[in-house]
Amino acid sequence: MLDSWESVSTFSHADSARVLRLAGAGLEELKFPPLVRPDVPLDSAPTKDLIDWAVQLYSFSLLSQLRAVLRGVISVIETHNIPALRIMVRALFEMGAHSYYVKKHVKQHLEADHLEAPWEFLLPLGTSSLYAISPYPEESQLFPSPAHIDKVIHCFNEIMEGDALESYSLLSQFSHVDMAVFKQHYQWEGGRLITFDVPEGNMSTALPLGASATLAALDAVSELLELSNETEIRTKVNGLLANIVSSG
Repeated sequence: MLDSWESVSTFSHADSARVLRLAGAGLEELKFPPLVRPDVPLDSAPTKDLIDWAVQLYSFSLLSQLRAVLRGVISVIETHNIPALRIMVRALFEMGAHSYYVKKHVKQHLEADHLEAPWEFLLPLGTSSLYAISPYPEESQLFPSPAHIDKVIHCFNEIMEGDALESYSLLSQFSHVDMAVFKQHYQWEGGRLITFDVPEGNMSTALPLGASATLAALDAVSELLELSNETEIRTKVNGLLANIVSSG
């Protein structure tokens, strides 16, 4: 739906906060209908209805998680809690990257008109996690391995003007216990004195990345829902995207 990624990857601080607030408010209004799995036996060839169901399950779940994380993001924006903001924006970034990765591959598989491929691609999204598969062999049929985050972020480079890897690395350094995390809380000029409770930094880096990733996720899910012939939630997501773009 979005025509140009240039327009969503160069937000100002104020514009980014506006986008995140609008996205959060719009997602709060969504009420997801129940999903009923098509009556296709596990050992039968997948049908298009089964693929549609899996795509909608992924899409509704991702939108629900996006909504939950945005609640926290908006809260820490108000309190200017930058260390917490950076961690949550990393989560937004992963969701934007993952939804784009899923949309791209599902679309490619469906265009090839071979339903086994999209089903095998979608299956790990609903059955696997790194924790779940850890006791099993790497190629376990019970818990097939999900896509590694490095692969997902590399794919995201396609719409992030080649900056996805660097941006994700920047956000990740604030999500692990190391110098970058600690340095947020003290000031050391190189002498013997270290002072704590220093003024928080600015949100100019984290907020634009969060806004861009949120729009990427909404746009990718809109396309996924179109691929799965879903109209109710897709119409509302498209309306939300249009509202965000027109409010700029």
